[in-house]
Amino acid sequence: MTFVAALLFFSYKVLADRNKVIHLELNNTSYVELLAYNDAKMTTVNERSALRDILLMINELSVAPVDINVAPVSDKFINIYDKAFRRTAIVKAGSHLKVGDNWYLMDDGSAKRFDKIFEEYNN
Repeated sequence: MTFVAALLFFSYKVLADRNKVIHLELNNTSYVELLAYNDAKMTTVNERSALRDILLMINELSVAPVDINVAPVSDKFINIYDKAFRRTAIVKAGSHLKVGDNWYLMDDGSAKRFDKIFEEYNN
């Protein structure tokens, strides 16, 4: 019985991590910049509790890789800086997400979760 429970737990973790685009850790993050061009706002977040909430929401985004020949118009950006001040840029354009040079398609729940970050922290 314990073996079956352990097997179910590990298979759930593998399946849950399969569609994740990025994994960020609080201990490796210095600060986050939220940029929204439609509102002309930029917010820098370096408070530890807010950083934790933002990183958890980003880590929960579920996406599928897509090929895009023409990049859609981007309206929201999140720049994440690690302790060595290297930047990881996440760009949202409609229901598409760009991390590095790769584009992904978000489901509706992930798109709403991404927008919620800006509603709560970019004020």
